[in-house]
Amino acid sequence: MIENNYDITFHSLNINYQSTIIVTNPALIQIKNIIKKFQIIGIRLNIKKSGCLGYIYKIEKVKSFTINDIMYTSKNTKIKLCTPNYLINSYVHGTKIDYIKNDLNYNFVFYNINISKKCGCGKSFNI
Repeated sequence: MIENNYDITFHSLNINYQSTIIVTNPALIQIKNIIKKFQIIGIRLNIKKSGCLGYIYKIEKVKSFTINDIMYTSKNTKIKLCTPNYLINSYVHGTKIDYIKNDLNYNFVFYNINISKKCGCGKSFNI
C-alpha cells in the first residue's frame, strides 16, 4: 500500500512570508491522488472555526489561486500547496501533514508544535 515514509519540506515562495510546511510521503501520495481525481491545480491548507477548542485544519481543493495565497514549493515534487497569508505564523508555519490509518479509515493528521491545546478527539485545537 503506502511505503517509503520520508518527509518533504515545502518552502513559501513569497519573500515577505518565510514559512515551511512538512509533508510525509503517504500524505504526498494522497494529495497527488486528490489533484488527479478532481482535476484541480493544487490544495490549500486552511483552518476554520470549529470544534470544542476553536479551530480545525482543513484541506481544500484549489481550482484557482487567490492573491492572498502563499505558494509553497519543494524541489522534489510537482504539487502546488498554498495557504492564506493570514495563517502563516502560528497556525501553519512548521506544520507537518501526515496521512495515517485510524481504525478502518485513512485521514490527514496535522502536527504543529505551536498548538497549546488539543481536544480529546485530537481534531480541534487552539494556539
